[in-house]
Amino acid sequence: MTKMTDEKFLLLDESYFPVVVGIAGGTANSGTDIFDVAEVETITPLSSTECKQSPKASFMDNVKTTWTALMK
Repeated sequence: MTKMTDEKFLLLDESYFPVVVGIAGGTANSGTDIFDVAEVETITPLSSTECKQSPKASFMDNVKTTWTALMK
């Protein structure tokens, strides 16, 4: 998952988006920060939108950036 691009994320069935975002969030934050369900539900559509804008970008970076912005 650490090498997944935004484009690869968008190829998944949308029903898997929250699961993948949740796993990526834990991995991107070195396992120190666990997303709760509400955070995953909030971050998933934001990450999906970001993926569409930058399909070649790192999905892990996308999730980490989105999560950091949300927590401010």
